Amino acid sequence: MTLREKTIIGYLLHHNQKMFTGADDGGYAITLISRKIVVRALQGGQVFYGEQTPYAIPDNIWDVLVAHKDQFPYDPPKEKPEVHPWRVSWMAR
Repeated sequence: MTLREKTIIGYLLHHNQKMFTGADDGGYAITLISRKIVVRALQGGQVFYGEQTPYAIPDNIWDVLVAHKDQFPYDPPKEKPEVHPWRVSWMAR
């Protein structure tokens, strides 16, 4: 995994958060989505806003990630508000 992917997983493990919302293109989590580590968590016919697409880590993958939590360190920022590591800033688009 890349450092960015490990940071995303580390953030989710740190916050014990299996689900999150993000841009419909996946943002920086796009490679995790491609490998099905993260999947879209939509129901048929569900309406959603493109910047608030729900994503989830499947239970079987979550269990493996929790077992290897030490490989995904996360150090929350101390001075500025914590940002979601999968979100791409509007300035970077």
